[in-house]
Amino acid sequence: GDFTVEAQASPALGVAERLQLTVDGTPFEVPQTSSQWRLTNIARGAHELQVMRLDDSGNTIDTSDISTVYVLRPSVLN
Repeated sequence: GDFTVEAQASPALGVAERLQLTVDGTPFEVPQTSSQWRLTNIARGAHELQVMRLDDSGNTIDTSDISTVYVLRPSVLN
């Protein structure tokens, strides 16, 4: 499945802060200043998403609650 994840950071990110998305506990791409991620070819089933706010050294300042998404891929029968 393909979908977009969007987060809101409050207060706004500091100059050196970054956001890190994790999918099932694994970092997705590299930390970034954007609060949107485009996920493609995610396998069918349940997946846990979480966003971490990182300082300039990569230390976690704060984390979001875990959100669970369910990817459904219908099959095509001939």
